[in-house]
Amino acid sequence: MPDLALLITVTLTGDHPLTGRRPAQALDPVPQTDLIRASVAGMPGLLDDLNSDTRNVLLTFARIWTTFATDQIKSKAAAADWALTLLPPEHRPAREHVRQLLSQLPLLRGKLE
Repeated sequence: MPDLALLITVTLTGDHPLTGRRPAQALDPVPQTDLIRASVAGMPGLLDDLNSDTRNVLLTFARIWTTFATDQIKSKAAAADWALTLLPPEHRPAREHVRQLLSQLPLLRGKLE
């Protein structure tokens, strides 16, 4: 299960159990190298889905980029906001279009967490 490092890290980040002990009481933190390895391992599958699930793939890539740069896993929406601020000026129209889409779709934002 190559994405286990990611799933454990997300679980520890939220640290909210459905029942019983908090995840941080039961699980050790995942080493950053394992988190990076799991993220990179998932990239070929993401690229395979780029044409059929473009929005999700791009948001996932933003999340991976954010995780590498900040050592934190953020929601896909927060990662997109972060990544958009770093795009070069020539991509400003695309950046603003994405911001507009995200602001108009509050229900979508919740599903991208």
